Amino acid sequence: VSGKCEHGVISIDGAKAARICEVDLEMDYTGRAPIKFIPIGQTVTAVVFHKSSNTYLVSTFEEVPFNYVDEEGNEVAGTEKDMEKALTYKGYIKLISPINWSVIDVFELEETDIATSLNILKLNVVDSASGNRGLSKEFIGVGTGSHRTEDTSTTGSWKIFDIISVVPEVDRPEANHKLK
Repeated sequence: VSGKCEHGVISIDGAKAARICEVDLEMDYTGRAPIKFIPIGQTVTAVVFHKSSNTYLVSTFEEVPFNYVDEEGNEVAGTEKDMEKALTYKGYIKLISPINWSVIDVFELEETDIATSLNILKLNVVDSASGNRGLSKEFIGVGTGSHRTEDTSTTGSWKIFDIISVVPEVDRPEANHKLK
């Protein structure tokens, strides 16, 4: 439209008011709603928004070499060490700042564990210092599944996280929250 609005659109509404808007070229406008692609580097399985910290949580996984051990962590007899290792999955929970869409904290799940669910849980808490009851607080609930081999049982667990405020690093002001 002009030098100040390089990728702009002009619209005129029913009241004959003209509006000039700049189009964000990082967005994809081909669908019903604009979409911005954020490279995470791993396969994403779930995304949730944590309202009180204004951050996003993303569960991801990647393929890693499989260490064939029994349920006690001992190497299984008969395993050939010179063979190429099979692949398994390792999961992660990532905390992302919408300020610049960078990952500001990561929680690594155990090897062969992936997140099967990721939810925001609103729980009533008691403040032990003041004795106040009934304060509602957002926590993060993560259900995990451990998928190993057909010879071992599939197990899982629940993990509960809180997002806390921290003093950010000087060169990363958006990193003012951590998973706890």
